[in-house]
Amino acid sequence: MGAKSNLLKYIELRGIKKQDFYKKTGLSNGFLDKNENISSNNIEIIISIYADLSVEWLITGKGDMLKSDESGAINNDVIEAYKATIKAQETTISSQNRQIELLERLLNESDENRGGGEAASMAG
Repeated sequence: MGAKSNLLKYIELRGIKKQDFYKKTGLSNGFLDKNENISSNNIEIIISIYADLSVEWLITGKGDMLKSDESGAINNDVIEAYKATIKAQETTISSQNRQIELLERLLNESDENRGGGEAASMAG
């Protein structure tokens, strides 16, 4: 895979819209969709704006996509984005669990009402 496909993976991971990428870098609209190599000038522009992007990974696909700080930790912005996603997913799961519990209660009540009515009609 080439630098262009690696760059597309990076902007997808970071949740960057192509239009925002074009505005921020000043590169032409459609740059990401063309089947051309990325020039060294454009790579310089990209890495100057997206400082967490590893140049080695961008060009060769080897190593980590994101640069690490001296302690080896991934960029805090990425961690915070993941934490926000996890929190949103936990909220969704909790809401869905409450909905499941409610539906199960309603189903049980419906079954009890149906069963109780049948027993009464059989006895009468």
